[in-house]
Amino acid sequence: MDFVKHYHSLTHLPIPETEEVRLDIFLKKILNLIKPECEKNQITMNLEVRENPVIFLDPKLIQQVVINLLKNSIHALEGISPGRNIWITAARYGDSGAQISVKDNGCGIDTANMDNIFIPFFTTLEKGSGIGLSLAKQIMRLHNGQISVKSETGKGAEFILRF
Repeated sequence: MDFVKHYHSLTHLPIPETEEVRLDIFLKKILNLIKPECEKNQITMNLEVRENPVIFLDPKLIQQVVINLLKNSIHALEGISPGRNIWITAARYGDSGAQISVKDNGCGIDTANMDNIFIPFFTTLEKGSGIGLSLAKQIMRLHNGQISVKSETGKGAEFILRF
């Protein structure tokens, strides 16, 4: 049943209902949602919004993407000694676009897994479904955007959303 539910979420994405969004307000709302979990795990959240971009996006869908990236960062920080950090930055990208970055100083992504992380149902987590990043990729495509990753094992990962 879990497989069917996850497969359905991948194949039945809604058409984005875009609206004009100020990224500073949008990201602050998301941080307020995830703040209790970060405090519980002694993680410092850092938000920097440069040039305060205003873009058109579907706030519900992109919130889902950003929360998934933040939860992945929280998981990557498990077992890291004090000094657990997540940085969220937003800035203009190109002439009319914007970029959101979610970066952590966690365990990073093993190079052997880098080519697979966006493949549906691929997971390295015992209780993971493997749909979070593939869903994020599809949502970004629906926004005519892209998602990319930079990572180094033992030094953290950075996911970049470009609109």
